[in-house]
Amino acid sequence: MSAKYMEINSIYSKNEIKAVIGLIGLTQKEDEYKALVNSRLAATPNYNLNKESLEAGCFDGHDFFFLVSALMNDVNVRLDAITRMLTNLCNAGVVMDRKLFDRYGPKPRYFWKKDAIKSLTELGIIDNLMLGPSHIVQKYQASVPPIFVEKDGDKNIGTGFLTIGNTEFSDHVVVTAKHVIDPAEGNMFLSFGTPKGTTYKPLRDEWYFHTKLDLAAMPVTISGNPIPIFPHGSAPVFSKTITLGYPHVARTKEAYLLAHAGELNAVVETYHNEPRLLISNMVAPGNSGGPILDEAGLCIGMVTDALEAKHNKDSYNVNAALPAHVIREFLLSLKAT
Repeated sequence: MSAKYMEINSIYSKNEIKAVIGLIGLTQKEDEYKALVNSRLAATPNYNLNKESLEAGCFDGHDFFFLVSALMNDVNVRLDAITRMLTNLCNAGVVMDRKLFDRYGPKPRYFWKKDAIKSLTELGIIDNLMLGPSHIVQKYQASVPPIFVEKDGDKNIGTGFLTIGNTEFSDHVVVTAKHVIDPAEGNMFLSFGTPKGTTYKPLRDEWYFHTKLDLAAMPVTISGNPIPIFPHGSAPVFSKTITLGYPHVARTKEAYLLAHAGELNAVVETYHNEPRLLISNMVAPGNSGGPILDEAGLCIGMVTDALEAKHNKDSYNVNAALPAHVIREFLLSLKAT
């Protein structure tokens, strides 16, 4: 899913963003949306002619301005900012511009894509589409805990992310790469870190392991309200990607969450018929198990390893990840475990 983002820090105020998100939410509440339309647009041109379509979710640019203004109590409403917002909503797939595919004549030019809004609202990513990558990183910081392990007397670190698993113990599950915590590789799980003060308490003595893939899960109880990351995304090659994880950073005394931007370069299969995403994001030991997010904040995969290749005497690595669909299938299998 691709989108163009509102530059909130330089162009849009918090009140403008809040009002637009509120207006989008009202499109899912038919009676409340109709009441707002009829109270604010009755004095506008062509209101009587277009009353039915306006109530159904169609609108022109000036209608959008008046509706947003109403939710801002008509205070500090800027025409240029509201106009840019409408353009961004079209780019994000939340609003359809009829001018792109027909002659709309006297009918309103725009309409809300209510089915898309419903899906995006259920996934909790309307704000991601509007506010962009920096917002996404901040939003999910508490949902990406570091995983502390011990191997051969040394303390190591990996990454996990919070999602929904519906196990017999808890709906909340932390997913990570199996090799991060696998006792068969000499790793002893110690604890989860506390990102943004959020605590994660494991509910089993042993992790759930995928029988073949580098994938593990642990049901947890959590403090606070971290937002689950949904492995529902898929993306075409060259889509922008965001990785979140805890690689070792020299001369630092704590585990820091690092975010890296990159792109999806390929979707491949290994010699063992295992699916992999190849990404350009900078990752390192410690990133394993971390989520790969798309521009909407949906998880399209999880960092696992690097695929090493050799040419003559030279070698190089390509960063690889498990795609979201295998993570989702694994989570669904936990219900029967």
